[in-house]
Amino acid sequence: MRTIDEIHLSIARTFGSIRSDAVHGASYIANTAAQLLLQISESKQSNTLTAEQIAQLLRETSRKIEKLRPSMAPLAHIARRTWLATKDDDPEIALSQAQTYLRMVMKNGESIPEKIAVHLQKKVVGSLQVLTISRSATVLQVLQQLQSRITQIICLESRPGREGIDAAIDFSSFIASDKIQVISDSAVYQGLLESNCAIVGADALLGIGFFVNKIGTNAVACISKGMQVPLFVVADETKIAPADWVWRPEYDDNAQIIRRSQKLFKADAMIFEAVPSDLGTIISPNGVLTEDDIYDKAEEMRIGQ
Repeated sequence: MRTIDEIHLSIARTFGSIRSDAVHGASYIANTAAQLLLQISESKQSNTLTAEQIAQLLRETSRKIEKLRPSMAPLAHIARRTWLATKDDDPEIALSQAQTYLRMVMKNGESIPEKIAVHLQKKVVGSLQVLTISRSATVLQVLQQLQSRITQIICLESRPGREGIDAAIDFSSFIASDKIQVISDSAVYQGLLESNCAIVGADALLGIGFFVNKIGTNAVACISKGMQVPLFVVADETKIAPADWVWRPEYDDNAQIIRRSQKLFKADAMIFEAVPSDLGTIISPNGVLTEDDIYDKAEEMRIGQ
């Protein structure tokens, strides 16, 4: 039987893990949050707490999760949908609705890459020479579905963090290493010369006409637009941020840019940036997501509606 102290300890540990995770993408981290919320909603089955107390704890935890990572909309999306599900006056019904939603999110996540791949493969004819940035689990899994068509993957190094190198290692689990290349972020133009598409993930889809991804994605988007190389953003609908959720940039260790001994200069190691959605095509498990689609779904989650 879990005590209330054990539940709060589990919440604190998960919050710490979410805040400090600099390795995984938004989808993985959001799934961790969904697992925590589901565990809380099911606590009544093995605890002396009342359904009303559990529902209240679930609501409070949901609102806190929204603010853990200010650049990662899936956390806010899942937390807000969970909060909205618990608004019923009957706590038993509220918990049941939250559990139904959270289980659906976790189950649907398993089929997302395959469904996105079905729509993406219709957009590019023939073989795929792909340029990507950062280390998106969605991009990895989608390209794994399309591996038979891939003849080249170019990974930008993706500073700060350099997770583009880890992405290349991930790709090598299903693509021959001689088809994978890592290049510096500043070589994006040269990389696009050798590519017939750019495929990136997203940490947030905003109803105001932007998507959020790793710093450097704007350069990929603008240069690919000018070169007429199509940019595809692969993302499921949990990436859509509530309309009243405020995106804020996150920063990494400035020492990646400038040595600590050099005190004369200001250095900002920004991790994420907002990119105009019309620079690319956003592909979800249900097909192309338009700006109107994203706006409508974002408004559905606004508090008060």
